[in-house]
Amino acid sequence: MLKNILLICLILASFNSFSQNRLEFYNNLEELIDADQLEELITKESEVDQFVSPIDTLSADIYSIIGEANLILGQYEKAEELYSKALNIRRKLNPLISVGFSNTLYNLVDIHLALGNYTEALKLSEELLEVDQELYGRKSIPYFLTVLFRADVLIETSQYDDALKLLNSQSKHLTHQSDIAALNAKKGDVLSLLGNYDDAEELISGAIEAYASLNDTLNYAITQSAKGLNYKNMGKYPQAEYALIESRNQLSSLPNTDYLVDGAKNNLALVQLALGREQSAIEIYENLRVKDSIAFGITHPNYITTLINLGVAYDKNDQFIKSKNVLSKALSLCSDVYGPNSEVEATILNNLANVKRDLKDYSGALVDLRRSQKLFEEIFGKNSAHYATATFNIGKVQLMMKSKEAEKTLLEAEKLRKKVLGESHPKYAEVTNYLGIFYWQQNDLKKARKYFEQTFNNFLNQIKLFFPSLSEEEKTKFYLEKLKPAFEQYNTLGVQLMKSDPSVLKSIYNYQLKTKGIIMAATERLRKNIYNSSDSLLISDYENWKSLKERLSKLYSNNDPRQNYIDSINQVANELERSLVRRSSDFAKIYDKEIPDWKAVQRKLKDNEVAVEIIRYRVSNPQMGGEFTDEINYLALIIDNKSEYPRSVHFTRGSLMEGRYLNNYRNSIRYQIEDQFTYNELWKPLEDQFRGFKKIYISPDGVYNQVNLSTLVNPETGNYLIKEIEIQEVTSTRDLVVDNKMSGSSSSNKYLFGFPTYTTQGTEMTASKAERSLRGGLRGGGGFSETRGLRGGLLRYMRSGESIATLPGTKTEVEEIKAILKQGGDDPTTLLTDQANETAVKQVNNPGVLHIATHGYFLEDVEPQEFGESKPYYQNPLLRAGLILAGAEDFLLTGTNPLDNEDGILTAYEAMNMNLNDTDLVVLSACETGLGEVSNGEGVYGLQRAFKIAGARYIVMSMWNVDDDATQRLMTLFYEQLSEGKEKYYAFRDAQLQLMKEYEQPFYWGAFKIVGQ
Repeated sequence: MLKNILLICLILASFNSFSQNRLEFYNNLEELIDADQLEELITKESEVDQFVSPIDTLSADIYSIIGEANLILGQYEKAEELYSKALNIRRKLNPLISVGFSNTLYNLVDIHLALGNYTEALKLSEELLEVDQELYGRKSIPYFLTVLFRADVLIETSQYDDALKLLNSQSKHLTHQSDIAALNAKKGDVLSLLGNYDDAEELISGAIEAYASLNDTLNYAITQSAKGLNYKNMGKYPQAEYALIESRNQLSSLPNTDYLVDGAKNNLALVQLALGREQSAIEIYENLRVKDSIAFGITHPNYITTLINLGVAYDKNDQFIKSKNVLSKALSLCSDVYGPNSEVEATILNNLANVKRDLKDYSGALVDLRRSQKLFEEIFGKNSAHYATATFNIGKVQLMMKSKEAEKTLLEAEKLRKKVLGESHPKYAEVTNYLGIFYWQQNDLKKARKYFEQTFNNFLNQIKLFFPSLSEEEKTKFYLEKLKPAFEQYNTLGVQLMKSDPSVLKSIYNYQLKTKGIIMAATERLRKNIYNSSDSLLISDYENWKSLKERLSKLYSNNDPRQNYIDSINQVANELERSLVRRSSDFAKIYDKEIPDWKAVQRKLKDNEVAVEIIRYRVSNPQMGGEFTDEINYLALIIDNKSEYPRSVHFTRGSLMEGRYLNNYRNSIRYQIEDQFTYNELWKPLEDQFRGFKKIYISPDGVYNQVNLSTLVNPETGNYLIKEIEIQEVTSTRDLVVDNKMSGSSSSNKYLFGFPTYTTQGTEMTASKAERSLRGGLRGGGGFSETRGLRGGLLRYMRSGESIATLPGTKTEVEEIKAILKQGGDDPTTLLTDQANETAVKQVNNPGVLHIATHGYFLEDVEPQEFGESKPYYQNPLLRAGLILAGAEDFLLTGTNPLDNEDGILTAYEAMNMNLNDTDLVVLSACETGLGEVSNGEGVYGLQRAFKIAGARYIVMSMWNVDDDATQRLMTLFYEQLSEGKEKYYAFRDAQLQLMKEYEQPFYWGAFKIVGQ
């Protein structure tokens, strides 16, 4: 008996010792995790087996705590193994329902989500919900948090209706503001995914207000991201971008939010894609792809999502093979992560089909789209944005295949998008645009016109919505790439339709008034709004933005090799510009103002006047799905004050006009020989429209921007057009209607610059060294080794061993103009030689008149590879045109300018930021100051555009290298005419007519033209 008692005592002692050791082991694990010594903690796993033999809570806790360490370190597979062991133990305990059991379930669901094991996550989260209801009760906070967690699982698995039902069931149990905000934010997410954007916006906005009042920065930032995504789904991309940027910035300021920041970046890149910033989006996704593969592995949902988005970005950037490869990789990983027949699979198939369509694999695209459409129908139903998108994409492919099924499919897509998204959504315009192309393809021109015009109503709304949040560069890209092609298609259609239905010409004219020069008008208005505001901070930020642009110009001109540095400054400048646009007082309202129609222009015309809109467009082929051919056409629309509708003249030889005949015109001017072709090609077809009229207001486009129409010779009369009719050039004929008054009265200050000292080395080439010194002496090809940036570009225009020719005529010109102005009571500021420098020009502030007489240049046909690292410099045409000022030659040859801290070269890029808001007249008395890169519909990107944006009302500029003596004489005559009180256009025209008596050839008297309002 005693022996048995002793044995029991020994067993008890041994058990107590084992229990004590187990407890000490667990406590040691807790100390390690509290001290954040996670790597040491997970090494203890090798000792676990000796402490977990009993099936009890402590064994489960040991597995859980080591699993937690692995989870924190991102070792999800190991964490899943350990938590599963803990769960198996807890299932055998009594009672089953406990806090430990609930916590283990929660962590396992979280791990399965991270691993993409959605089936397990769904099953365990459902069990977790039941456990927490019994453990805590439906009215408890822990149960509410589990409801939100379960909703996340349902959202991840595209079970949106079930998620919404679960969330609604909890509404009546909540009383605290923070809980209600969390529920509303989550419901807003689900509603947005279901396409109920308005209700989603209301709920999300309410949650944001609640978090703001609670000073809950983290949840505020997270919900801002949700708001941004909902705006994106609504097609409100600028608002989406603003919300997502705010979310990203706030999350970045908080600790331990890297994962959330990456999510915000991902969402922001989606919006950038919608706004046409493909390259920015690609950079974000390529970076995320690397981070996700390291952090999660390639079988993780985050990695697959990044692949999908990167594939879409490549496709939109015309990198079709890259896109196809990336999307195919995502598809190969998809079923293992999400299971068969998932929303993600449907999305990948839809995007992959778009790439195949772009690669003209129409059969392959249709197979993928049919599968995608079927999956979207099963998951979301037919009344969903997803199903509508797949249907629309099928219609696009059918259109390319010339299938009559395209009509039924596209009409179904139009009906669905109208119902789900509304007529103002950008995606609705995509469908109506293609319906227009389809009916055009079927030769139903009336229906085609109807759908195109529906598209344009949407486009004009997009301009109102998006332009106020974009930089000028982004406005240009957005308009020219996303909107303008449809207008060109419509012009091709309109020419076909105009004989049977001339009313279409009214619509074409009106669309021209609404869109021609719209980017320049927007930039001009931004500047004026900022300076006219009383917001000192806004004006200060605008000046900072100008400084950034100035720094960029210096980096380019100094051949700075740090392209990444240049790119970063450009990015900061663009972000600041977007901020300025958003904050500019009433700026967005510019697009809400009533833009005049053709009848309003007509009412401004006198009996002897006509208005002409020249429209250049690429010819679109409906049988090729609306793709463009190589043909260029021109359409001239003419109205007088009695027109029932605009009259038209159609030019079908646009490519010849822009090539052979433009070159012929330039050569005839340059070599002063007879021009037998240009009049017949560019003007004769219009001749009959102008009989009986005295004056023409013409808004040029394309090749008409590159000639001076007054210099064309009528072969029948032998007269130049300047003698036969008055031709006044305007940016748009809407200028006859729109109030373009300056913000204040024109300044009485007048600045005259001329005769710059190009070098301080005493080697300038004077007029005596050159026959007829031209104000464009930077020409030829030099033997200089430096070939990058502005210096390299201009050195190409200097003869080896020669200097920039001085222009003594500019000194005479300035002195004579000064004398004329003094006779009229003015006292102009005159700056010659060293004083005619870049700093002095930039410092002028709203003069009434700014006159600059010097050399000008335009770098044309530059080969990008010739300029190495400075390629982006030449991509901006405003950096390829400019004026040569004091010290420029020293800078070109040595890289320094001893006269001031500038380079002596005023580019159009820099001139754009001068302060000329109240300047009535700018005279650019130099060579080629009217040249630049022609952007059809936007005019000439060069000095003309720059000084217009800077605020100048009238600009006198030259079309070719000008003669120094003749130019000096023309300018003197011009100011004499102005001093007699003549309006600027007539003063300039009369000066040219007088100069013709001295110099018969248009090379001398026709080099300049005046453009103004």
